[in-house]
Amino acid sequence: MEDSSENKTPSNEMDQNDQDQDQGIPKEQATPSAKHPLEPEPEQASDANEKPEKKKRRSCKDPEPDYSVMVRNQVMQDKNRTGQACDRCRMRKLKCDRAPTGCTSCSASRLPCQVTDRVTAETFTRGAAGLMQKQVEESQKVMAEKNMIISQLVEENMQLHQQNVHFQEQNMHLAQENSMLREELLQHESFFDLPDENYSGI
Repeated sequence: MEDSSENKTPSNEMDQNDQDQDQGIPKEQATPSAKHPLEPEPEQASDANEKPEKKKRRSCKDPEPDYSVMVRNQVMQDKNRTGQACDRCRMRKLKCDRAPTGCTSCSASRLPCQVTDRVTAETFTRGAAGLMQKQVEESQKVMAEKNMIISQLVEENMQLHQQNVHFQEQNMHLAQENSMLREELLQHESFFDLPDENYSGI
């Protein structure tokens, strides 16, 4: 006699599922289904829920960073944006570029490219600070070269002074020797000038 449980038909399986639902058993537990292809893996889900790393705060013992360098780097990275338009382009509503020595519009018109600071209301010519800095560096270079020449001249002067002192000492020594020789010579001359007692004369 064949076992009736081995010859279950699809209709019998559906009836079994209906019975399980009637008994309060969820359908997912009664008949395990295949995993949904779009359901994320557990590891991927945990990675998505991870919080981004917080920026490390500066300690009170750390030195103060150079904020001007940080802002300058940001300005240099964004090459397509002008930090502040010049006064002429701003009032005439022209497109102003970030040429360091003056925008294209002012350069084409042969006008100074002037910018007014929005905080201090001071007006300066674009590129003038860089030109002045360059002139200061060149002046410092010339001064350094001249100071080096002056140091060399001072050293040579000291050497000449020492040589002059040495020559003066030699001259004094020679003068003393000359004086001693004169005294000796005078003594010899006086000895030869003494008359002979036995000499009767002519």
